[in-house]
Amino acid sequence: MSSFFGARGGDCHNSPLAPKPKKIDRYYLFKAIIARDLKFKGNFMRKIILLLFCLLPLSCSSYLFFVEDIFRDNITIEKLILEKEKIDNEENPALRQLKMQQLAEKKIKLDNILVKKVVKSTNVDYDFSVLADVKTSKGLVECYIFSKNIKRMATLEKNITRLEVEGRLGRFFSMLDEYYTKVEIIKADFKIKKNHIKGME
Repeated sequence: MSSFFGARGGDCHNSPLAPKPKKIDRYYLFKAIIARDLKFKGNFMRKIILLLFCLLPLSCSSYLFFVEDIFRDNITIEKLILEKEKIDNEENPALRQLKMQQLAEKKIKLDNILVKKVVKSTNVDYDFSVLADVKTSKGLVECYIFSKNIKRMATLEKNITRLEVEGRLGRFFSMLDEYYTKVEIIKADFKIKKNHIKGME
């Protein structure tokens, strides 16, 4: 049965005169939710539902990566070094390995670190790494920060750019130098916090 305008009741959305629904950029919504750029008036569950909606087009592996990364425990470089010392003092090598694997599951957060330099990567999975020194209660720690964001790394300036970094523990290693230890931070995501005027550092 046709309606007054000549279209059947169920064909209103198929009519050429009907307005087309706007496309929603799921990636933008996902980033906005994580960064808390959008201020929804609903409750917490509404945000969770919207977040799941944003992740629908992603593959199962990508979905699991995002979910695991959101709920991953954070750890500062200071706590990381203290945990390393405890692990090194364990007598049981199997227990040391297990605790190191658990430590590698945490998300390392570095705040306001100064870029020492950008160098060619010694890790086969990355092209470049950012070097930065971090002071801890145990001494100076040299961080090797690995990221696949080459465009952003190309903008970094030696002894000028400061960063906020989040990443995963790759490994610890040491050399005969002034550093207490060196740490590789892999899968790193960073943002430029502040560029200082040359000569101010």
